[in-house]
Amino acid sequence: SSVRRRLDEMGVGSRSRGPKGSRILPHHELTEADLREMYLEQKLSIPQIAELSGWGRYPVAATNLVQPGSPDAVPAMVAGRTGAIARGNGRAYGDAAIGEETTVSLRGLDRMRAFDPATGWLTVEAGVTLAEIVEAFLPRGFFPAVVPGTQFVTVGGMIAADVHGKNHHRDGGFGDHVTELDLLLPDGTR
Repeated sequence: SSVRRRLDEMGVGSRSRGPKGSRILPHHELTEADLREMYLEQKLSIPQIAELSGWGRYPVAATNLVQPGSPDAVPAMVAGRTGAIARGNGRAYGDAAIGEETTVSLRGLDRMRAFDPATGWLTVEAGVTLAEIVEAFLPRGFFPAVVPGTQFVTVGGMIAADVHGKNHHRDGGFGDHVTELDLLLPDGTR
């Protein structure tokens, strides 16, 4: 089928070399029907070779970039992969958010799931940016307790880097204000 042919061209399911000699790793073993269904439902992102950098634009590295559209799609995208790193909005210094072999862009996981105005607790997916939170909640009188010097970072990135602001001595890092976290392990389990 055209889906299998495109996946084969990208090296999904076989060890091959991609553009510029970068190695493309097998996605995982799925049937043709599984692949077609996931692709049509936009749960499967065909890996693309991408040259990525951090905020400082150095170094630039080639990586297999996958972009899940929902949290449920992530385990299948990372299963069987090695060297996978999650990436938010690409504002990490250096190459902290670039996988040596695979980079999982979490920007598609950008939903705000729940908000409790009585406590100020907000439940979001990892790809929601600080700018989106401020835009939605500052007019309602809410602002995160700890913020970095830029609003162009994702919540997942803020947690991973345990960002801090000018009030660090008093209020701690961003992680001090995270009450719950759903973490995906490298083997695809939660």
